[in-house]
Formats: sequence, C-alpha cells, structure tokens
Amino acid sequence: MLAALTRRKSMEEEKDILMHHEYDGIRELDNVLPPWWLWLFYGTVIWGVIYLVNVHVIGVWPEQAEEYRAEIAQAQADIDAYLSAQASQVDERNVALLSDAATLASGGALYKQNCATCHGQLGEGIAGPNLTDAYWLHGGGIKEVFTTIKYGVSGKAMKAWNTDLKPTEMQAVANFVLSLQGTNPPNPKAPEGEPWKGATGTTPADSSAKSTSDTLAMPADTMRLASK
Repeated sequence: MLAALTRRKSMEEEKDILMHHEYDGIRELDNVLPPWWLWLFYGTVIWGVIYLVNVHVIGVWPEQAEEYRAEIAQAQADIDAYLSAQASQVDERNVALLSDAATLASGGALYKQNCATCHGQLGEGIAGPNLTDAYWLHGGGIKEVFTTIKYGVSGKAMKAWNTDLKPTEMQAVANFVLSLQGTNPPNPKAPEGEPWKGATGTTPADSSAKSTSDTLAMPADTMRLASK
C-alpha cells in the first residue's frame, strides 16, 4: 500500500535509478514524484481554473473584496440591531434625563392620553398632585419619577404603567413631567409633599415654560405624529 502511494523503488532496484553525478561521495536517486503529491498538484490547478472562471469570467461567485464588504455590512446591521434592543432596555437604574424635542413631544402626547385626567392638561393637578411646582410626594428626580410611573403607588390611584407603556415611553413621560416644572398653569392645585432637592430633580436645561406650553398646545394628531 505504501509502495503504491509513494512509487518508491526497492533497494535492489535503486541501481536502475541511480544518477551519474555525485558530490563528496553522495549520489542521487532519480525517484518519481509520489502519486498523492501529483494528484494534489493537479487538484490545485483544476481548482484554480474553476475559481478563475466562476469569479472573474462568469461572475457566479463574489470576489473577496465584495464578500468582505457584505460581511462588514451584515456586522454593522447586527450591531445596530443590538444597540436598538439595548436602547429599549430602560429601567429605573439607567433612565436618562432628556430634553430633545422628539422625547418631549412623545412624552407630551402620552401624558395627555394617559395622565391628564388626574394631573390636568397642563400638569396643574386634579385628583393627582400638581406636577408644576417644586413639591413631590415620591421624589422629583428622573429616576424617582420614572419609578413612580413604572410601579405606581400602592394604596393610591396612581397605577403601575409598566404593563401599558414601553420602557422608552415611560422615560419620555417622565422627562415631559419634569419639563412642566415652573410653568405656572392657571388654577394650580396646592402643593403636596416636600420640596425636591435632588441633583436630578431640576427641569432639563434647555426646556422652558414656553416650549412646554407650545407642546401642550399642539393638536392631538400633530403630537401623535411627532411621537412616532
């Protein structure tokens, strides 16, 4: 079997393939190439021809540069999908204080739809407390407001909204509620709770009473479009 794979001559037959030149007493045998090596070489040649035709002639297979670009694009799509999924994983530990117009518009639309019945269209307070003054029953920071919205308040009319709103929607509502600070709506309800002195309890820096009033004054259909 081994002899068939290597086509090696026996020692008795080496005299027939002995070459006539020598160096320092060393002589060379004229052995043929092993069949396995020859077939491997022929296979690489055949594969090279197939690759050349399919890639560079008829274009059935993509070039390496094209494959690389496709893999990079797929990797970027996977990264974007992962980051998008992570962005929706908002909870009371990582909720952010935001002031961009899109977030406040989205939060304002959700507030008018779900919260205005108890807290008033302008946050002045009806059955629920006034959201425009500096007094808070359960904390006035972004994390505290988000937690109150998410889990509600046991024994009171404030329900848990975590089954009705997505985490990003609760974040938007919490930011909108904080943007109501200092807007001084007409007929506000008397303060309840204690003044909030937490570092995160301030109104977002570039959110003003005017921007809040403009948001609240937007027609419902416009606000729904802005929230998408």
